[in-house]
Amino acid sequence: MTPPFPFKLYDHRLVLSLFYITYLTCHAFSGIDNKDVQVQCSDKERDALLHFKHGIHVDHCSFLASWGGNPDCCQWDGIRCDNDTVIDLQLSGSLSDNNSYCLEGTVSSSLAELKLLKYLDLSRNNLQFDKHAMNSLGKLCRLQTLWLDDNNITQEFSQVLQSLSSCAHKSLVSLSLSNTQLWGSVPNIIDDFTSLWALHVDSNQLNGTISERIGQLSWLEELDLSFNNLNGVVSSNHFSNLSALRTFYTFNNKALVFNLSTDWIPPFQIRQLGLRSCKIGPVFPKWLLTQQNLDTLDISGAQIIDIVPESFWSSVSSTLRQFNMSNNMICGVLPDLSTFQNLNQFDMSSNNLSGALPSSLGNCYELNLNNNKLSHGLYRFLCPKTAMRIGFLDLSNNLFSEMLPDCWRYFPYLTILKLQNNNIGGKLSSSIFSLFFLQALHLRNNTISGELPISLVNSTFLTVLDLAYNSMYGYIPPTFGNGFKNLSFLSLRNNHFSMAIPSSLCQLSSLLVLDLSNNHLSGTLPKCLSDLTAMVSTKPLPQTFYISYTDESSLTDSDITWLMWKRKEHSFDDLLGLYKGIDISNNDLQGPIPDEISSLAGLVFLNLSQNNLSGGIPSGIGQLTSLEFLDLSHNRLFGQIPTSLASISYLEILDLSENNLSGRIPSGTQLQGFNASAYMGNPGLCGAPLPTCPGDERTPIVQNGDNTAQPNEHESDDLILGLYISVVLGVITGFWGVCGSLVLKRSWRRAFFRFLDDTKDKVYVLVVVNIARACRRS
Repeated sequence: MTPPFPFKLYDHRLVLSLFYITYLTCHAFSGIDNKDVQVQCSDKERDALLHFKHGIHVDHCSFLASWGGNPDCCQWDGIRCDNDTVIDLQLSGSLSDNNSYCLEGTVSSSLAELKLLKYLDLSRNNLQFDKHAMNSLGKLCRLQTLWLDDNNITQEFSQVLQSLSSCAHKSLVSLSLSNTQLWGSVPNIIDDFTSLWALHVDSNQLNGTISERIGQLSWLEELDLSFNNLNGVVSSNHFSNLSALRTFYTFNNKALVFNLSTDWIPPFQIRQLGLRSCKIGPVFPKWLLTQQNLDTLDISGAQIIDIVPESFWSSVSSTLRQFNMSNNMICGVLPDLSTFQNLNQFDMSSNNLSGALPSSLGNCYELNLNNNKLSHGLYRFLCPKTAMRIGFLDLSNNLFSEMLPDCWRYFPYLTILKLQNNNIGGKLSSSIFSLFFLQALHLRNNTISGELPISLVNSTFLTVLDLAYNSMYGYIPPTFGNGFKNLSFLSLRNNHFSMAIPSSLCQLSSLLVLDLSNNHLSGTLPKCLSDLTAMVSTKPLPQTFYISYTDESSLTDSDITWLMWKRKEHSFDDLLGLYKGIDISNNDLQGPIPDEISSLAGLVFLNLSQNNLSGGIPSGIGQLTSLEFLDLSHNRLFGQIPTSLASISYLEILDLSENNLSGRIPSGTQLQGFNASAYMGNPGLCGAPLPTCPGDERTPIVQNGDNTAQPNEHESDDLILGLYISVVLGVITGFWGVCGSLVLKRSWRRAFFRFLDDTKDKVYVLVVVNIARACRRS
């Protein structure tokens, strides 16, 4: 996992990499005048590297293809030398073209022979490091940089530090062990690494406390402990000598409590601080007022119940670039964002802010004030005097009741607009659909009225259009589907739209969810529904439903949409591509259900209930193999239920009630398993779970042609009774045959439970390793 900021502590890697490149370039030029000197690495180092290669059984990126061909290992890929000595080994990987790691295998302890190695980068591979491998790295007394991120060390953190403390701890400047399956606490031995400048152990399973000895690392500038399960109290002792600290992240350590006095003055001036989901409150941390260089601050979900001091805003207005204080209980009013010169992201969603919106956004590109109690200033906010830079704006779930202004020309870069769940009125102006970059428009649950502007077809990149629960009326424009080549989610639910569904809607080839329910639509269902090609495929979309809303920070936001699912309203975010469906229920549609609907094999839900549809259920409906929810109730459908319906194995909810269906309900465990209410209101239907059909009563005994009689009722009952008795005796005998032996034989009992423990351990290790691999690939 990565923190919600784009840089993630990699600045030191750039600095060190540039240093090595400069050094090696100068070294290369210095050897030009002495071409007759033939420099080769030593046999011992060459053998050590070949031994390392022997432990690698997969090399998808051909990192080691050149190893062994040239006798001089200094000429091999990934290796740099100083004269005849290897000082630099860089084999940092990533996912290859076939989504496999570049290197897979076991790291050999032979690396200990590289006595003068300074720089070792094996990060982002799938390598196994056992205790012997870590011990060998600890013998490298010149090692300054060790990056093993995204591999499998799977040891206690204290054990790893103990392995490195034999010699390498004296020279190590940068140690990165992110996502390597470490566990345990941050131990006292950490203070032996006195030269450490950067320490990254994020995304592991660290589950203990943080030793106060970490506060003795006076050179430490970067510390990342994020995405672990650390607990205990963090006090001022943990920072006593960290005067060089510039970056500190402890994201998502929910049991970590910061107990710092209100008059504490830190010895550092922090630039990037991320304490998300740690306990900092209930009081706003006053020590932040002493920090004059804050560039990035994330103290979201920190249980703060307070007002942000005015002096804090003024102290950071010239430096703050990314700010997140969401999911607290901050009250008060918003600051004037126009005074923030470099602000790019501002998130105070899910708090108790009240009052008005700020008069200006300044240069802010992403603003999230969702789920507060803001009530006014919307018109002034959306009608500035100059063009705004904002691309992501979320003011949803507040108390705004003003009219929606027509000032969208001031927002040329707007990508995502979220104003849902307010009481905003007015009409939807045509200028909003002239925004070239607009991808998502959320206006659900307001009081917006008027018709759909014809200009909405100009929104070429629009992906989500959610206008549900408003008071809009009129018809859906005949050209509606002509311009939306990327539209994936369309909801006009609970409005007053009327007239027919335009056939141009079938041109929405990317559409995953179509919700036109609870309107006054009439006419027939378009036969061209089979042209909704995104609903035809049974496979999920190749990419999850993410909408990028910033170019500068490369952040993405999973765009949340809502729809009725199994008769309850649910939110669907990045998994929207998995849920494809159509809901046109509660309208005035007439005519038959077109057979073409059976070609939409990717549909997961289909709701056509509460219309006036007639005719039969399409015989090919069984082709909707992904269907989990089907509601055709309260129509005028007649005829028999198609037998193919019984073949939809994923069907969880079925409602065919209140129609004129007749005949026997097709046999099949799927259809017989539904409650009888799914078929009620169809007088002509019969068969389980409804009453039996005529002619299904028990027939009298007849003689076969060979004069042998069929068993009578009493004989059948005797056979069933005998079957029950046999089953019960068999179960009792089998149970005591096994369990009785375990009770009486101690050696058998011990062997059995030892087997269970071994199996449990193997399954646990297998699950943990596979989850870790899946997280690294995501």
